[in-house]
Amino acid sequence: MEWIECGQVDRTRQVLVAENDIALVQALGRALPFSLHVLLISKDDPLLDILDALQSRSNNADLLYLSAQLVYKECPDSSYYGGLEIIKHIRLTPSLDPLSLLPIVVGTIDTTARLIRQKVDNAIIFSPSCEVVKLPTSLAVFRDALQYHQPFSDYKQVYDAMKPFVWITEHDKGEKRLWEHTYRNRDGVFRFLREFSGLSEEDDGYKCYKQELQGEIWFKKAQFLQAEQGTEFEAEEEKLAEKREDMQKTIREKGYRFIYIDDDHQYGWSYGLHIGLFGSSTGELECISDPAEAKHLFEEKANELKDALGNDINKKKEFEQIMASPPYDLVFLDLRLEREDENRTYEEFTGIKLLSQIKSDFPDLPVIIVSASRDVRSWREAKRYGADGYWVKDTSTGKELINTILRCLEKTELRPIWRAIRAVEEKSEITCLEWKNGKWESRALPKELPLQEGQQPHSLDELLNIQGMEEWLDRNLIHRWLREAFQLLWEGEEIRNPTFQDDDDYPYDRVILDMGLIQELRLKGLFRDSDGRDEDKWKAIPFKEYEKKLHYRRNEMAHPYAYGTRGQFQRPTGAKREEAIAFMKFTLDRLLDREFLQGCKEIKMTFSDENPVL
Repeated sequence: MEWIECGQVDRTRQVLVAENDIALVQALGRALPFSLHVLLISKDDPLLDILDALQSRSNNADLLYLSAQLVYKECPDSSYYGGLEIIKHIRLTPSLDPLSLLPIVVGTIDTTARLIRQKVDNAIIFSPSCEVVKLPTSLAVFRDALQYHQPFSDYKQVYDAMKPFVWITEHDKGEKRLWEHTYRNRDGVFRFLREFSGLSEEDDGYKCYKQELQGEIWFKKAQFLQAEQGTEFEAEEEKLAEKREDMQKTIREKGYRFIYIDDDHQYGWSYGLHIGLFGSSTGELECISDPAEAKHLFEEKANELKDALGNDINKKKEFEQIMASPPYDLVFLDLRLEREDENRTYEEFTGIKLLSQIKSDFPDLPVIIVSASRDVRSWREAKRYGADGYWVKDTSTGKELINTILRCLEKTELRPIWRAIRAVEEKSEITCLEWKNGKWESRALPKELPLQEGQQPHSLDELLNIQGMEEWLDRNLIHRWLREAFQLLWEGEEIRNPTFQDDDDYPYDRVILDMGLIQELRLKGLFRDSDGRDEDKWKAIPFKEYEKKLHYRRNEMAHPYAYGTRGQFQRPTGAKREEAIAFMKFTLDRLLDREFLQGCKEIKMTFSDENPVL
């Protein structure tokens, strides 16, 4: 590649020329009354170097002329129409100003109809300030084509003129790299870097990832078509920056840890996610691209948790060990983690299977799906298997992701509750109380069905008559109500009915109702009034003050209208989230017979003097 100066150097019309044919260039120089700055291109010259060279001489140029059949490294044959590809790059790249503003004349040995048949988006030759000259032609026609066109005044004019001629074609989509989800993975990352990570286009990381795609027409088309969205985003950037900083502050203070599972995270997604989550500070974000590796990792963590739960938990240190697994507070997960997922149904996606595994072993671990799929069916499948958020690459906004992250991190406060539930489930025997013969007696609820050696019941009656069966059934009811209550806490406001604010079925009310049902099994006989010893029962039980609060609050949830009709009396205030959490922690502490969760302390904090229960 070299520059050649020819033509009438004293003329004011300055023309840039890109050509392979030195003989044609010399003929043009002798015949035309213009100053020609000729870039002589060889078949080994790369596209980006050609663009840089043309840009370097464009400041004083009035027009660009090039051959439609230009040959260079990326277009090694004239049938590739390398000159037309260069035109697309020039017009779709704002940073090539002033080169992108110049009028363009194309010389071609083919008809325009043939050019369009080769590629639909070759229709760019019909765009404003672009003219095609069919060769050979008369010198007068050639001179007139180079004489009268004027440059655009700015890139906004280019954008307005080019909009009807820029679209994503079937040819683009047919390339392997441009499957729909891959396209969003590669192009959508730049919007993500701007909105979620808060990076400008001048950031080194931003430029690094963008540089990798500068030779791709499909990428520049996508950037061009999204240009108007950028102006809308700039107006919101100040508010978004404040929200991003608040999120990063929370993450730093709490020491939250994250894992990101995506086979395309290396295209800038993991970089942007780390910047967005931690800013300039350091933080823990583990990135995995291999779904088999992720599956193995969570299997290991599940086994570690199972081993930790293998023995009865009697010490605070043992409970803290359970809390330490897994070492993450939030999972970011892609749905399509293998190429084969393109031809699979939604429920067969590798990401869906991994989501199902994670939620099965760790219901207390929030998962945000970060996917290129905009199909509502993939969203529905993800929600069905427990996803806590769904963010679409190149479609959802940075603000939406920040809000989803903050909402999911709030759920991490429920981790001690879930781990305590698992400790209860693995406990070999739960010790409760039963009122018998005018006093409280110990009552054991076993984990395993109490069958004697060789005992095989053959009917329901035989099964129900097994000694200890009632206690075993009560134990399973406790497990069921604990899990139901946890799920209600986890979903929280998401399942509240916004239309009927006086509905009895508030999620937090249900939690307290479940804790009341468990209380009846923990303190069996407490609520039988036939013996007339009700006050004696209350005096003799441990933590009677808190047990009474739970009992009376449970009754309020179960019987909200003590007198009259629904229309005459207003419903008591529905349970709040912190109230439901406090009673659940208290219940778990009683079942574990340890103050692991400090439930009594939380009940004290929940019920102030202005809001007494008793």
